Amino acid sequence: MAIGYSNGANICASMLLLRPEILSIAILFRPMVPLVPEPLPNLSKKRIFISAGLHDSIMAKLPNQGSY
Repeated sequence: MAIGYSNGANICASMLLLRPEILSIAILFRPMVPLVPEPLPNLSKKRIFISAGLHDSIMAKLPNQGSY
C-alpha cells in the first residue's frame, strides 16, 4: 500500500506505472501524470483512490471528464 500527497502521489503513481507488481493499493492526493510508459500496465485489479480538486489551477480536469 502506498499513500502520497502531491509529489509523493506522483512517486506512488510512477511506482504503479513502472512496477505495478509491488503495489496492490494506492491512495493518491493531488497527483499529476508523472509519465506514460509503453506499454501501459493493466491496473484493473489494483485498488486506487485519486483525489483532486475540481478547481485545481495546476492540474485542471480534461474537457471529456464528467462531473465528480
